[in-house]
Amino acid sequence: MSGLGSELGSLGQLLLWFVVPNFVTSRVLAWYHSRLAAPPAEGTPQYAKHRNRAYALVILAYLAYSVHGAVSELPPNAYAVLGVTPQSGPAAVRSQFRALSLVYHPDKNTALDPDTAARAFMRIQDARAAIGGGPELRRIHDLLGPDMARACAGGEGAAGIKRECEQYAGVVGAYLARHLAPTYIGYAGIIGFLTLFRAVSAGTYWRFTTILAMFTAEIAVASGRTPVALASLLESISWTPHDLVLLARALFPIVLLALNQLAPVFAAPDEADADAQLAGAVAAARQLAGITHAQLQNGLRRLMEPLSSAAGKDARNVIPQVVRRMELEAIEQFAAQDPEYRAVCERVRADKAGVAAVVGTEKAASRQR
Repeated sequence: MSGLGSELGSLGQLLLWFVVPNFVTSRVLAWYHSRLAAPPAEGTPQYAKHRNRAYALVILAYLAYSVHGAVSELPPNAYAVLGVTPQSGPAAVRSQFRALSLVYHPDKNTALDPDTAARAFMRIQDARAAIGGGPELRRIHDLLGPDMARACAGGEGAAGIKRECEQYAGVVGAYLARHLAPTYIGYAGIIGFLTLFRAVSAGTYWRFTTILAMFTAEIAVASGRTPVALASLLESISWTPHDLVLLARALFPIVLLALNQLAPVFAAPDEADADAQLAGAVAAARQLAGITHAQLQNGLRRLMEPLSSAAGKDARNVIPQVVRRMELEAIEQFAAQDPEYRAVCERVRADKAGVAAVVGTEKAASRQR
């Protein structure tokens, strides 16, 4: 039940991304406009600009809050459970375990609740088994996580590793089948589902590319190919490469949601940019129309050159009239393809027919008088 509750809690946090930013943005915008002498009216470009800026700030603040929450909710690794560092050797680990066992062993400290003490003692036992034995088991803990270290611990000998885990390549294969493949197949399925129902905006290609990049990076980490500088940084804060993997998994859907909501804000053109784009489009249309008009005139002149030479000045004066008539015909044919234009034409014809009928009736009545 605790695992189900954790999953439902994570789903609830993701769903809040569709509610909280809009709610907070409306409150921030109302507060900001209440302090302006002449706040812009809703629906105006200035109002949209203010809202986009407030929305972006809210999204970034909520993203920072979510990142802090994801970091604070990371499960402790074996070093954190025992209170040692990754540089601590097996002797230091065993010494720290003996000190903590005096505190959490149910038979040695009766002041604690028996169930609480039993769970705490089991945690420090698993931690000592993961990092207090041989280097191979510690490597599995650092690169593949405490779960894989717990599954491989308990073997005979000083290394304390099971026989089936002695080959690290086999352990990586089991990790890939149990953890990596289901995780990233689930990510791809969720994004595909949201894309199918238009719940996410443009950028699906980059989302799937990010999933592939994360999958490749996690395989590299599991294979022990963490960059030296990054590994040193993680050791300085008592993190393992697997801790970084867990953080990336937790932040992946959050960052995608944030980018999905920020993309329309940053992609929206500014009012000045929109005016400039419109002016450029109008200028280009005019230029194209001028080129087409000039080409049409030149073509007609070449086509009617024999007639112009034979008939003299009167035939040359006909050319502009023919060009104008062909332009009107082209406009009529283009407009006739528009349903609204056809509907207007039909209404005009009906009105003309009605007016003609009324006039005819009045003329007939006047003749009878």
